[in-house]
Amino acid sequence: MAIGKMNKRVLLQYRQDVTDAGGGRAITWVDKETVWAEVKPLRGEDQIHAMGLRYPITHRITIRYRSDVTPEWRIQYDSRSFNIHAKVDPDEDKRFLILSCEEGVVT
Repeated sequence: MAIGKMNKRVLLQYRQDVTDAGGGRAITWVDKETVWAEVKPLRGEDQIHAMGLRYPITHRITIRYRSDVTPEWRIQYDSRSFNIHAKVDPDEDKRFLILSCEEGVVT
């Protein structure tokens, strides 16, 4: 991974369940941090290969390694939202983190 390809600013957010005024539960998204990233849409054959996973993967987003990111988080890039379905430390050296994501409404 070349650092120069990480030229997009993305916002990491985590999910927080809160109790609303009526005693019910609501989901809010809390901004964690804005970081540099490479946002890469998958080509058609990569998407088909990724469909073997439980969720369709439309993008791979690479950021500097962080231990706190989980699949319960999401990424905001411009006006777009991305579900994080999987994360991988590709060289197991804690330099980068590849996030397999699905663009669309976050659940």
